[in-house]
Amino acid sequence: MFEPLSKKELSLGEILSLAFTLFKEQLGTIVKVVAIITIPLYLLTYIIYANTWNPYHLSYISLLIKILVMLLLILIDFAVIHITTESVTGNTINYKQAINKGFAPLFSSILTIITTTIIVLGGYLLLIIPGIYLTVRYTFVLHAVVLKKLQHSEAREYSKRLVDGRWWKVLGYSLVIYTIVILASFILNLTYNLAPLNFVFFVVFRIIRDTVTSFSIIALTIFFLNLDFTTTPQIADSPQITKSSDYNTL
Repeated sequence: MFEPLSKKELSLGEILSLAFTLFKEQLGTIVKVVAIITIPLYLLTYIIYANTWNPYHLSYISLLIKILVMLLLILIDFAVIHITTESVTGNTINYKQAINKGFAPLFSSILTIITTTIIVLGGYLLLIIPGIYLTVRYTFVLHAVVLKKLQHSEAREYSKRLVDGRWWKVLGYSLVIYTIVILASFILNLTYNLAPLNFVFFVVFRIIRDTVTSFSIIALTIFFLNLDFTTTPQIADSPQITKSSDYNTL
């Protein structure tokens, strides 16, 4: 998969085709990553809610759980970014290595994620259009954090430079990618609503849903790597991901 990414900017169809192929190849690894990260949280949540009746306590517990869920979803995204990058560069990675690699930048990147979110939300509060512009501009901030080890303004600047001159392209590709995932999630939700409600089915459903959602991360990672490999010379001095870089050994 590595060679097509470095020759030319891929079309949307080519990115989606590579993403579907990689998703199928790495499905087992991704399911294990999602299950190992989320099942303990679901069990803990079930135990807490089953044994806590005080509404005052439940409100604080609910807030803490939501924060923990966000962190775990980011960890899954980071792990999937590594799985994708390993695959397209001709290497292999197991679920333990993916989680470890994903966990490494998690806490150091929180401030970058928070500040970027505040900037984007500020754009939406001013006017909708600036918010949309900034959302697209910072599409690849997570990838810059995970794969380039950049933080704060450097990560945002790296994403901006990749998007410059391709804003409409990045917007269009992203909309299609997310639409595919949203439609798949909608179908899964319909199935879930028709099924009998129990804890085991809930956990299985969430694992399936989070696994399906990871397709968007795979596709965007392929998109990022393709732009990074074929980008303008202004980013040539920044660290590049190649077969001989950090991904030849684990």
